[in-house]
Amino acid sequence: MNNSLAEVRPELVPEWSEKNLPLTPDEITFGSNKKVWWRGACGHEWQTSVKARSNGEKCPICSGARVIAGINDLATLEPLLAKQWSKKNKIKPTEVSIGSHKKVIWRCKKGHEWEAVVKSRTINKTGCPYCSHNKVLAGFNDLATLLPDIAAEWSDRNYPLLPTQVTVFANRKAWWKCKDCGREWNTLISTRSGGSKCSYCSGYIFLKGFNDLQTTHPEIASEWSEKNLLLKPDEVNAKSRKNVWWRCGKCGNEWKSVINARVKGTVCPVCAEREVLAGYNDLATTDNQLLSEWDYEQNKLKPTEVSRTSAKRAWWKCRHGHSYRIAFGIGSEAGTKDEGQSKAYQYD
Repeated sequence: MNNSLAEVRPELVPEWSEKNLPLTPDEITFGSNKKVWWRGACGHEWQTSVKARSNGEKCPICSGARVIAGINDLATLEPLLAKQWSKKNKIKPTEVSIGSHKKVIWRCKKGHEWEAVVKSRTINKTGCPYCSHNKVLAGFNDLATLLPDIAAEWSDRNYPLLPTQVTVFANRKAWWKCKDCGREWNTLISTRSGGSKCSYCSGYIFLKGFNDLQTTHPEIASEWSEKNLLLKPDEVNAKSRKNVWWRCGKCGNEWKSVINARVKGTVCPVCAEREVLAGYNDLATTDNQLLSEWDYEQNKLKPTEVSRTSAKRAWWKCRHGHSYRIAFGIGSEAGTKDEGQSKAYQYD
């Protein structure tokens, strides 16, 4: 027989059960609708048509299409999940397979009950939607219960939605009303739960007259330089990353610095002795008694181009014409000590 099961699907021959004798695989067509017995490599025996097997049907016990208590039922294969089986179900965990598409009721160790397909719990590994914050349960995982301080800033603009109807990790936007400034802004619930504050008070939303630099940091704004042309200190806030000009109120030096850096504490580089301003903090101005000892021939810099705090070394010439090289700070002591007094100079 050219179209026999043995000829067309020889791989199924080893699973032909002896219960079918005297009928053999070479005496029946591969497309026959006759139901016969099969014995899989798994050791399970079942009945189904030859055609169904030829079309790819596998062992119904291994695939979960047929449930046998103690072999492939949920209680046997997933005992921990079976413990979460609710008593409200009309069927038992010994009556469903781990791949079942039946929707049943589950009860977690905290007493929450919910409906879910058996397969979603065994294959997809889903858990309690309330404990995982995927569903809201008032009094357990809602915003008002877990974060009452944030819920207190829930705006009436969200009505009829209430803070008892959303979880703390909800990925949806809501309106908030700041308890300090009274202003309202819109942002994700999860963002607020993560610690974000009022967008106006924190400076993320600019509002002239409230959080502009002129209003929040008037002492810094007073050093705003006219070189910034049309940009004014009441048009930026403390978080701005703009690099602008400043004019020191003490020495008159002008320099550029990021606004936020100034708010965080950076000051005039001249007053901080990081830069030299001739006529203010240069050596010629602060220590003019040393000018007579400055070696103008060997030094490339002038005393108006360095300060007394410089870490650089310079050449000096004493009243006797001797040249030596020493750091500025040490050299500045030269005029304050008697000639006969011992000094720990570092000469080259």
